[in-house]
Amino acid sequence: MEEHERKIFTADYVKKLKQQKKKLEDVLRSAVDHGGLTAKSHRHLKKTFDRTNNRVAVGPQMIRTYVNADGTDTFEMGGLDVTPDFRLIAKDGSVHNHICALGIPLEGKRWFNAADARPDVNSNAIAQIGKWAHGAVLRLHEREKS
Repeated sequence: MEEHERKIFTADYVKKLKQQKKKLEDVLRSAVDHGGLTAKSHRHLKKTFDRTNNRVAVGPQMIRTYVNADGTDTFEMGGLDVTPDFRLIAKDGSVHNHICALGIPLEGKRWFNAADARPDVNSNAIAQIGKWAHGAVLRLHEREKS
């Protein structure tokens, strides 16, 4: 099989796999939601199936997740790894200058992102958005200069 034929075959196979996965999603969801699995099964699902499922759904992970390393131990916290102004960091450590993330996708790097903004307090959500907006405006000005 030539390279071009192999790519077409692989693309067709992946497309069919995704179609079958779509058909099974509701069945799987009904088995998992609301404590439908044992704790051991749920742990196994999160550890193995979720990563495979996400890879099939969106392709290989290009963005690294946040890891807490203290010199004696490491723990993969999950959540996207971002710069202080919320630009995504790729697996190779490079920064995506025009791709940012805020909120729940950062859970792990930044803790308790699901909280809503509240008036008259120094809201973490509003502070994050303000910091992101400031960085975005600076990058737009830099781009205009070049």
